[in-house]
Amino acid sequence: MIIISVKSNSTILNDILKLEKRSNIKLNSFEKILLTNNGTTEQFLQILSNSLTKIVIMQQTEKNNIITRKINIITKDRGKILAAANSIIYLKNLPNKIKYEIRKGEKGIGMIILENKLETYKRIKEIGYNSKEAYIYRKYKLLSGKHIISRVIENFSIGVYD
Repeated sequence: MIIISVKSNSTILNDILKLEKRSNIKLNSFEKILLTNNGTTEQFLQILSNSLTKIVIMQQTEKNNIITRKINIITKDRGKILAAANSIIYLKNLPNKIKYEIRKGEKGIGMIILENKLETYKRIKEIGYNSKEAYIYRKYKLLSGKHIISRVIENFSIGVYD
């Protein structure tokens, strides 16, 4: 496993180049954009796959006002897994309507936030490559104002997006 700590979202291309060099891989432009994307991952994957997507909740539990969830983002037409994500969601920092939508487990947090027009910011903390399972990943914090809404790890298979 190759891990690169990201110091700043504005210089992440340098971190991607380090990741490629250390892991001896060459990422295509789509894979690089997946690692740097600050928008809604599900929306971006829809464009890359030219397909509507859906969220499949693999696991979701709530304890002490915190939801932990594992999801897959898949294409609606083919059921192809485009990404897998693990999230820790801090409910105390979210409006009630968004809490309700997350608890329903029908949509990804990014789409829920987009639909509810909550201003957020992604702070990418780490990118990496798992050579055993051939995927790249990123870890980030999702913030609204100064409050952490969620911590997320997203995994993307390489060689799929081109």
